Amino acid sequence: MITEPQYFHTIIIGAGPAGLRATFDIADMGFLPLLIDREEKSGGKLKEIDKWFSLDSCGFCRLLDAETRPILLSEENEILCLRHGIAKRNIPFWSSSAPVSVKSDENGFEIEIARGCGEKRIVKCSAVIITTGLEDSHLSCYSNFLAGRDPDVISAIQFEKLISYASPKPITRPSDSSPVKSIAFIACAGSRDNEHPWCSASCCSYLAREIGEVKKIDPSIQTILFYMDLRLYGKGMFLYGKNHLEGTRLINSKPAQISRSNQGSLIVTAGTESGIEKFYVDMVVLSGGNSPQNQNLFKMFDVETDRFGFPVCGSAINPLSTTNPRVFVAGSARNPCDIATSVMEGRAAASSALKLLLDSKGEKQKQKNGKILVIGGGISGLYAADSASSLGYDVAILEKEKEISGIARNILLDPHERNVNKILNEISSQILSKENVRVITGEEAVKIEGRPSNFRVKLRSGKILSNYDSIIIATGAPLFQDSRVDGKRILNLHQAEKIVQSKKTFEKDVVFIQCTGSRDDFHPYCNRICCPKAVT
Repeated sequence: MITEPQYFHTIIIGAGPAGLRATFDIADMGFLPLLIDREEKSGGKLKEIDKWFSLDSCGFCRLLDAETRPILLSEENEILCLRHGIAKRNIPFWSSSAPVSVKSDENGFEIEIARGCGEKRIVKCSAVIITTGLEDSHLSCYSNFLAGRDPDVISAIQFEKLISYASPKPITRPSDSSPVKSIAFIACAGSRDNEHPWCSASCCSYLAREIGEVKKIDPSIQTILFYMDLRLYGKGMFLYGKNHLEGTRLINSKPAQISRSNQGSLIVTAGTESGIEKFYVDMVVLSGGNSPQNQNLFKMFDVETDRFGFPVCGSAINPLSTTNPRVFVAGSARNPCDIATSVMEGRAAASSALKLLLDSKGEKQKQKNGKILVIGGGISGLYAADSASSLGYDVAILEKEKEISGIARNILLDPHERNVNKILNEISSQILSKENVRVITGEEAVKIEGRPSNFRVKLRSGKILSNYDSIIIATGAPLFQDSRVDGKRILNLHQAEKIVQSKKTFEKDVVFIQCTGSRDDFHPYCNRICCPKAVT
């Protein structure tokens, strides 16, 4: 007897942070997802990390909404600890499983999935989200670092096991179990080179956390961090790194090689401001090497990739799209990123898939879900409004300026050299054409009162906006006002952008000075946009 393949609205491939979050969101909206992973357990890289920066605590529960975070594991609980399994019941999770063949038509996909038990199942779906992450580069790739040949040269993931809660103390060398007195940490080992010309996006924060753990275990251990430049992205991460790296010697250099001395120490040779120096340590920890692992998977779903194996974006207004309109990608499978970004992208990919489902024949949502107010009409506010309105919400966009689009209007090209104003016009016209979206300009929110499902917002003009179920704050940030910028010889990036837009030429050579008004005591964070903007 031939049975019809089981249908799932969306299939999520990869059960790491991005995949878990996407699965939960799709299930919460009343749709049926299928989550599959080639490993036996869900969690991805999180399974290998004892604590999640920047709170230095188990990060699994942060994948869940605050009101449903677990804590106890029992048969009666609807929610379970994510370190033990999928967080919500009635979500199909196929472990030790992977697609082996795909057929597609105008309505979606028919996928043959090989399962660990030896059977093969055929399923159907309307959309696919790929969240398979990156694959760690094998240590043998770093022959100049003795990686894979010397037991005292280990990866950051291997070092994690030495400093986790379950590990014995003190920290000892793998080679002879002698107490460790000094450790060299090397960032960007296996990244930002000719073969892997990208930043791993998380190894600086990861190493900062591990160094902080070492100091807690044994403050007498000397630590050295070799880095190309410290990229401590994200809210609170600059101060987090500063605190965790206190007392650590920072060497702005990528070592040339590692060797073993006659006395048994490891010798790290690196170029510094003083010339070629040798550093004698007991152990070396490498972090940063990873590569795409999805070439065959992307090919299976007819998704184009670049020469390194990362997917090509299919839409200027949706970075999570691919060249296949029914396939979305999130997390490090799309682009190297940290855990927090993976979670956010998982939610965004779920939103994109839900929008596709609701726009498809037979999946139209019949009733409204409620009212949402988006405060801020910049590019993030516009994206949020577009997603919420597609899910059936009545949406109002509140913008204090006379027109929507925010600070992005001052930008000519993005880092991919795409016309930003063209992208803004496209998404603005798309949103303004929707019946369930209205835009309020020239008004500023001064007070928010109420509770979920009944928010009330007072405007500076005295008007009141009421009965909103949720509020999304997307107000961006004001430009740093530097008194030295005179608009003539000393410009900020946006003033320089206007000169470029007007096609005028600069009279003399131009010097770009980065991080003015950021990464200091008053603004302890990275802006994340000024470096790529200056290069563009």
